[in-house]
Amino acid sequence: MNDKQTLTLEVGKYYRTRDGKKAYAGYVMAESPFNGSKPLYPVSGWVDGEAMPQCWNLDGSLHEPENEHKFDLVAEWIEPRRIKGWVAVGAETGSHVRCTHIHPSKEAAIRYLRGPSYNDNTFAVIEIDVLEGTGLEGEVA
Repeated sequence: MNDKQTLTLEVGKYYRTRDGKKAYAGYVMAESPFNGSKPLYPVSGWVDGEAMPQCWNLDGSLHEPENEHKFDLVAEWIEPRRIKGWVAVGAETGSHVRCTHIHPSKEAAIRYLRGPSYNDNTFAVIEIDVLEGTGLEGEVA
């Protein structure tokens, strides 16, 4: 697990898996009060979208730390920022296509697209409503 910082899992916290999913550390099993033996994978919890709970080492590795797995916990979870707005696409004078940055309203996107060096041909105005870091199909970057 060379690409992650040192992580010590805590009960009740959310973490990001190696493949970008949200995971929850539900409980940590203590060592045996009778003989001091320690559980093989003491942390148990859930990965978003998975039907079965998962078990991890205290460092977040799903199995052996030297073998990477998509459900290794690599960082604390940070809620992604929602990006909402409008983008306008149109033609420049000539044969080039131009698009705007994300604007707060449809009208603002069109107004930004139109200017002295551009004609009034707006091909499309597209509403954007995504979570930062997700692709067009909802996959995590």
